Amino acid sequence: MKYLFIAISITALTACTNHLYQGKTTYQDNGKTCEALVYWNNTTHIFNSEGKSSSVVIRNASNPGSFTLSDTREENLILMLPSGEYEDVIYNSHNDTELVCGVFSGKGAHQKGEVSRTEFKLFCNKIPNPLKPNTNGIKAKYKPFIFVMLAPKSEFSWAGEELKAEISLSCK
Repeated sequence: MKYLFIAISITALTACTNHLYQGKTTYQDNGKTCEALVYWNNTTHIFNSEGKSSSVVIRNASNPGSFTLSDTREENLILMLPSGEYEDVIYNSHNDTELVCGVFSGKGAHQKGEVSRTEFKLFCNKIPNPLKPNTNGIKAKYKPFIFVMLAPKSEFSWAGEELKAEISLSCK
């Protein structure tokens, strides 16, 4: 009985919850309406109610790799990209190594249930390579991309078919 109580106590103390947050938006690319997806996960446990910080990923149909923003526990996450591969077309800032190419906001407020949308401002475009097709997808613009967020999922698998379907975006 003593060992059962210890096992239950350890299980309760280490219990954690994992949530997947995701949202969608549309954008225009060469006359077609395309979808973009934003997602991140958050793992909380009894000793850390704010959760483990995780990266925010923005994907689109044209560029499956898309953008990854590291969580810094700030409300606005900054997208830094290499200046040799991207150019700032909004603010025309110049830097030898990296550019501030975007800002994502609303992650923390959405997780707290305060907002049902997030915003992504993109300032840079990929510099075209004459030997490769253009796979940039989302292009810089003055207005932010608004992602309408879905209800968080508490049961999911990164390899699950449901999540793969959400990430498989298209242009129509």
